[in-house]
Amino acid sequence: MLGLGLAASVAWSHSPSSSTSVDYGFPPADFKRGEPLARGPEARLAIEAVEAALDACAKSGYKVAAVVVNSKDEPVALLKADGALRIAVESAERKAFVVIWTKLPSAAAAERVKTDLGFARALAATGRALPSAGALPIKVGDEVIGAIGVGGAPPPGERDEVCARAGLAKIADRLR
Repeated sequence: MLGLGLAASVAWSHSPSSSTSVDYGFPPADFKRGEPLARGPEARLAIEAVEAALDACAKSGYKVAAVVVNSKDEPVALLKADGALRIAVESAERKAFVVIWTKLPSAAAAERVKTDLGFARALAATGRALPSAGALPIKVGDEVIGAIGVGGAPPPGERDEVCARAGLAKIADRLR
């Protein structure tokens, strides 16, 4: 009985009619209803991009996964080819994260890791990064609004990048 009374007390003290309000920081103070919280390509364009990336890799016999993320590294579209391994999805997502975090193509970040120990440590400290070729920034002008990442083609990643480039090319002229 004590447990039920305590639960009721907790529920009552945090009810909407309670005089105490908690600021969870959401939505942000500058949020305007109807506007996205992050920049990124529209969902229909993101879907076209991942489809084009998978098609490009399929023509070379590779079963891959492709993801488009927005500027906050949130997935907008994700597609995994039939027969592609689960690790392909993780690879695509982690390469796209590198682009969002560094604002560089993942291949450029992979090269920088080899010569810049501070950069390498910071990237490793994220716990999410996979600095390997296969992800590209999605830009409007000079602003990175998202990334497209591909994973699953045979290493070291250049084949993934060719497919990511095909996906990006499919939508590049319609980004705004």
